[in-house]
Amino acid sequence: MQEQTAQSVRKVAALMRAGVPPVKAWELMAQHHVSTGANGESAQEFALVAKRVSAAMRLGLEPDQPLQKASRDSGDLWSRLSWCVSLSKKTGTPLSTLFEKVAADETDRADRGRALESILAGPKTTRRLLSWLPAAGVAMAQLLGAGPLAVLFGSPFGLALLVGGCLLWFANLWWSNRLLQQVLR
Repeated sequence: MQEQTAQSVRKVAALMRAGVPPVKAWELMAQHHVSTGANGESAQEFALVAKRVSAAMRLGLEPDQPLQKASRDSGDLWSRLSWCVSLSKKTGTPLSTLFEKVAADETDRADRGRALESILAGPKTTRRLLSWLPAAGVAMAQLLGAGPLAVLFGSPFGLALLVGGCLLWFANLWWSNRLLQQVLR
């Protein structure tokens, strides 16, 4: 998703760098997404925002207003593009250069996300395996004739072991999920 949006921002920047007026660049990108039938939430969102930006610019408004309206939080793509427009107005920095930097940052974020998912694949698999291991051990022991179910359900001591084991099992799930969530932040 991030890479598709980054590619679209790069295209807008390339059009502006080639001398296409910003209003026309946004309009062309909106038409491109509609004409190609770009699927996906990010492509549809980009087309919608591009239409709003080009319409606002045709009315003489600044493009940072519709970009800011599309923003969901202060660090998302639309907020950063709005900031780029404001910075370009204040400093005279070419908007295409700023947009290319934002697109490169979006690509880097996508790369970091993929790398993190790759790194976490092992721990996630281990967590899944260790979650089912106690039940598999009890089932295997029962199949081999050791009778763990009779021990677990046949006496107060066995029930205490069962409850303690279940509590430890839930604690393991909670703890491992918490560790993985900490890494993802």
